[in-house]
Amino acid sequence: MAIGRPLNLTANVASKNISVLATAGQTSFTVAGGYRINEIAVYRNGTRLVDGRDFTATDGSIVTLVSAATIYDVIEYQIFDSFNIANAVGTSGDSTINGNLTATSFYGDGSNLTGVSGFATAISSTQGDFLNQVFVTSKVLPLGAGTSVSITSSSADGNAAFTRAGRIDVGTGSTLHISEGTTFITNVLGVF
Repeated sequence: MAIGRPLNLTANVASKNISVLATAGQTSFTVAGGYRINEIAVYRNGTRLVDGRDFTATDGSIVTLVSAATIYDVIEYQIFDSFNIANAVGTSGDSTINGNLTATSFYGDGSNLTGVSGFATAISSTQGDFLNQVFVTSKVLPLGAGTSVSITSSSADGNAAFTRAGRIDVGTGSTLHISEGTTFITNVLGVF
């Protein structure tokens, strides 16, 4: 067992141990496979060394002892490869979630959300502001020229489809088809 401040790792910390035998007067050691800077523990004959006082490790490859080793000193490196949290979602960059995402609340203005259909837009995005509770929505839903759309619903959906718009303007050469058995309701909010 190591003397000094031994590290106890939980199962979510991946690490590896490498041991080498020193030669007389050796101060510089190349770590096989390298290491992440500030993520290495160094031991000399079982005693943990202090970074900056007993050794330096600043380039991801070489560990330099402050005091030269004697022949057959055992130098051991504990290299922390990663810290893993099962099923974690990253905090930066893109994340993909397969399945449902449930949260007690979402923050921000939502301007970067996609695939979300709301019934209206708050006039203000400032939480607590009066106008954050006042909404606007389009009265007209345009169907662009040359576009073909088919609206189909099933018994699982109550054979109904709806829109908040009070009117649909169908462009030249466009087709809006409501499938047989489907009831299509406009102005579902009853505001127009």
